[in-house]
Amino acid sequence: MSAAFDQPIAVVGAALRLPGARNLGEYWDLLTGARDTVTRRTDAVPDPAASSLGVPPDARFVGAYGGIDDPMAFDPARFGMSAAEALQTDPQQRVLLELVDEALHVASVPAAAHARTGVFAGAGLNSYADSVRTALRGAIGVDDFAVELGTARDYLAGKIAYRLNLRGPVVNVLAACSTGLVAVHLASRALLDDEVDVAVAGVSAIRYPLWTGYWAVPGSIASADGVCRPFDVRATGTVPADGAGAVVLKRLADAVSDGDDVLAVVRGSAVGNDGRKPGFGHVRADAQEDVIRAALRAAGVEPGDVSYVEAHGTGTRLGDAVEWSTLHRVFGANAGSVAVGTSKGSLGHTREAAGMAGLLKAILCLSNGVVPPSANFGALPHDLRLESALLPVTDPIAVERGLGGVSAFGLGGTNCHVVLERAPRPAARPAARRSVALVSSHSVAGLDEETRLLRDAGAAQDDLAAGSQVRAHHHQFRRFVELSADLGPKALARRTRKAPRRATAAAFAFPGVGSDHIGMVADLAAASELFRASLRDTAELARAVGVPGLFAELPAESPVDSPPTRAGALVNLRMVLGRGAPPQSCGFTSLPVRHLSLFAVQLAFVDLLASAGVRPAAVVGHSLGEWTAATVVGAISRADAVRMVARRAELIQSAPQGMTVSVAAGAEEIRPLLDDGLEIAAENSPVACVVSGIDATAFEERLRARGVVHRRLDDRFAFHNRLLAEAADTLAGLVEEVEFTEPAIPMASAVTGEWVKQFDAAYWRAQLIGTVRFKDALATLARDHGLLVEIGPGNVRPWATHAAPDLDTVRTAKSSFEGARDRDVYEQALAELWLHGHEPVWPVPAADRPHRAPRALPPVLTRRGFDPGREHEAVPAAPAAEFPLRAASELSQRLAELWCALLGLDHVDEDDHFFDLGGDSLLGRHLIALVRQHTGREVPGEVVFASGTVRGMADSIQRHLSEGTR
Repeated sequence: MSAAFDQPIAVVGAALRLPGARNLGEYWDLLTGARDTVTRRTDAVPDPAASSLGVPPDARFVGAYGGIDDPMAFDPARFGMSAAEALQTDPQQRVLLELVDEALHVASVPAAAHARTGVFAGAGLNSYADSVRTALRGAIGVDDFAVELGTARDYLAGKIAYRLNLRGPVVNVLAACSTGLVAVHLASRALLDDEVDVAVAGVSAIRYPLWTGYWAVPGSIASADGVCRPFDVRATGTVPADGAGAVVLKRLADAVSDGDDVLAVVRGSAVGNDGRKPGFGHVRADAQEDVIRAALRAAGVEPGDVSYVEAHGTGTRLGDAVEWSTLHRVFGANAGSVAVGTSKGSLGHTREAAGMAGLLKAILCLSNGVVPPSANFGALPHDLRLESALLPVTDPIAVERGLGGVSAFGLGGTNCHVVLERAPRPAARPAARRSVALVSSHSVAGLDEETRLLRDAGAAQDDLAAGSQVRAHHHQFRRFVELSADLGPKALARRTRKAPRRATAAAFAFPGVGSDHIGMVADLAAASELFRASLRDTAELARAVGVPGLFAELPAESPVDSPPTRAGALVNLRMVLGRGAPPQSCGFTSLPVRHLSLFAVQLAFVDLLASAGVRPAAVVGHSLGEWTAATVVGAISRADAVRMVARRAELIQSAPQGMTVSVAAGAEEIRPLLDDGLEIAAENSPVACVVSGIDATAFEERLRARGVVHRRLDDRFAFHNRLLAEAADTLAGLVEEVEFTEPAIPMASAVTGEWVKQFDAAYWRAQLIGTVRFKDALATLARDHGLLVEIGPGNVRPWATHAAPDLDTVRTAKSSFEGARDRDVYEQALAELWLHGHEPVWPVPAADRPHRAPRALPPVLTRRGFDPGREHEAVPAAPAAEFPLRAASELSQRLAELWCALLGLDHVDEDDHFFDLGGDSLLGRHLIALVRQHTGREVPGEVVFASGTVRGMADSIQRHLSEGTR
C-alpha cells in the first residue's frame, strides 16, 4: 500500500476554518473544553417541496449543522481577483485559497522555493455553479466556460498554484471523506520522491446553498437528534458540517536546516481500498486494518509504539463498531494504553475535510502532550467494551510515547492512515537580532494593521522579523519596519512604498576616498563568511603586489549581535564637523593600503549583493571608485585592477604635496575664489565640489568669511590636480600593459560625463589628473535608471539628490560617525531594494539560523460577502448614468463602463491597469468581443491590449480605427 518512508516529513505550517475555530489556537480551545460547536435551531425548517428529489414521507428535519464562520466572505484584492470573478468562484475554492496563502505565510516559505512547491488539494460537491448560472444569467463576462472555471473541482489545485505562483506538481484529490488525509499522503510521497521541496495539502468542504440542517430518515447515517456521539452508547448517527484546512510539508532535514518551527512529523502513511463488499457504502474491517498496518510499516514503528489514535469515528453505530474492532486488532494488545479520540463530537462530520480536521487535532495533541476529552462521549456500547489497551477519552490523557495515528475512511472505501510523531524540540537559544521586519499587503489598511500587530509582538519581534525576511511577498504595498533594540518592544515604521510591477533595475555607485575609515564594515565582515572571503581574496592579491596587511586595517569592532547602546547609536558630531581624526590618512598606514582597503570593501559588497540576487544594471564611479566600477563591469580583471590601484596610490603618494578641500557649494560659485595653483578637482553636484592645489589655506579663510561650509579632506595630497601630471604619465605607461575588454554592463564615466565607450591609457591618465565630472555622470545615469545603490561608505546619496533628483538612492554602509551596526545598515539596504520590487536573499549564517515563531502573524484580510443567492450581490453593477470615468473621449468612457461591468467595480481611473484590477485572459477575451461589438469593427487583441490602462487602450484602439478608414 505504501513504501517505507526513507526520511520523516515535517509539518511546518497550518491554517484551518472549522466550526467554532478560525485558527489552531481556537481549535485547541474548543477541543480542550470538549465543546460541541454544531449550530442548532428550530426556526429554519425548509419546505419539503423545495427539494428537487422530494423528501421521504418518514423524514424529519433536524435543525443542526456544523457551519464555519462567514463562509461566503472573501478578499479578492489580495489575490489579484476582480469582484466579478470572486462572485463566480465557488466559496470552497475561495476559502482554500486563503488558507493555503495563510499556511505558506506563517511557514515563511521563500519565493525561491515556489518553483518546487506542489499542491495536492480536494473539495466537496455543492450547487454553487447552478446558483451562479441562475443569478448571473445575461451578466457581462459570464458564460459556461467562466462558470466552469470558477466552480469545477478540476481546477481547484491549479488555480491555487496560479494565484500564488507555485510551480511544482498540481494534483486534485477526490476520495470522499478521506480526501484531506489522502492529500497529505500524496504530498508526503512527492517529497520523498524528490518531486518537490515544499508540498501543500489542502481540502475544503462547504455546502451551498448554506445548510442549516438536514432531513433525517430512520436507518440512515444521519443523527436523529442532531448530536454526533462517536463510539458512544447513545449514538444515532452523524451530523453534517463544513470545514477546510491546509498544511505545509517539507522534508524534516530541510526544515531543521532552514530553521523552521516544526509542528509535527509525518513518520509514515498508507492508502488502500475496501475492494468488493456487500454494498458500496459498506465498510471492511480487514481493509482498514491493512491500511493501518501498512502505515506503521512505512513509518518503521510497531503498534506498541503508538499511544494515541485520532479515529474516523462518525457516530454511526455500524461504522464505529467496525472501526473500534479494527483498532482493537491492531493496538489492543499494547502494553500501554492507546487513547482513542475523534473530533466529530465537537465539529460534526466535515466530509472531505474530516481527515484534515483529525490530522490538525492530532498535531495539537502531540505538541501539547495531551489528548483532551472527546465531546459528547459518555460510555462505549456493551459490545465494544473489550479487554483492550484502547481507551476512550473522557478525561485528559497524557501522550506518553510521542507517536500517534490518524485515520480517515472515505465513503466507498478509500482508506488512509497517517503516523505522526511529536516534533523534535530544538535546543533553546535566543533569537538572532534583526534590524528590520518586512510587511507587505494588498492594501494600505492591511499594511497598517500588520504593522500594528508587529509593533505589539514584543519579544517575538526578532522571530517575526526573521520569518518576514525569508517568506515570499506577492503584494505591491510594502513597508519595512526598523526594530530598535534601544526602545524595547516598539517598532518604528520606516519606509512605505508601492512596489513596481517589475523590480526597478539598480545601478551601483562606487565612491572615492573621503568617507572610508578604520574599522569600516568590521561587524559585517565578522558576520558574513562570504564578505570575509571576498576581502581575503583581494588582500591576497594586494600582498602579491607588495601591499600587505589589509586585514590589519579592518579589525572587528564588536561581537556581531551586540546592539549599540542608545548613546552609541547617536552620530558623532565632532566627526560630522570634521573635528575628529586627522584628515590626512583617516588612520591608515599608507595611501596604497587605504585605497586598496576601500577597493576591497566595495568588491566585497558587490559579491555580497550578488549572493542576495542583486546585480547592477549600470555603474558609476567617483575617482578611485571608477577602478572598482571598471572591475565590476568586467573591463579589467580583479588582479590587474589591484595592481593598478596600488601603483596609482604609490604614484600619488610620491607626487608633490598639496591639499584637498570639500566645499558645500557649486563649482561655478567657487571658481572666482580660487588662487593660482588651485583647481576644481571634482564637480559632485550643483551644490558640492572639491578643490585641490598646493596650499588652500587662504582659500579656506575666504570660504569662512563668506560662511561657506567646507572640510579639508587631505593636507598631504592634491587629488585630481596638475600636480599629479608626472604621476599620470607614469600610470598611463603602466596601463598600456593591461588588457581591457568591452564593459559587459553600461558605465557612466566621471571623466567625460557620458557613457564609457572604451578604456585606454589616455582615459586613465585623464581620470587621475582631470576634474571628476560626477555631477554629469549622475545625470547621464539618471536618464536610463531610477535606482542608485551606493556601494560601501561614501557621500554619493546627497550629491545625487541635487544632481539627479529623480534617482532613488540606497546606502549599504554606515558613516564613520554613526554608532549603528554595519549589518543593520546592510539589512536596511536590502529592505530598500525590496521596496523597489527586488526579492533579495537575506544573509543567514549557519550558526545564526532564524527561529521562527510557530504562530507567526497571519495576513490581514479585508473580506466581504460574495453570494449569488443574495440579489444585491448577484449581478455586477450596471454602468452608471454618470460615467465612472470623466475621460476626454467617448471611447475611453465606454471602455471604463465595460471594465466596471466585467470586473465588478463601480469606478476605474484612466491609469488603472486591467490586470492589476483582477483582469485575466478570459475576461480579456470578453473585453475584445465587447470592443468589437461597440465599434462595429474587428479590433485584434494585440491592439486592445497594446496597453493595459484605460487611457492607453483607448488610444491604441482609436489609432487602429483611424488607420482603417484611410
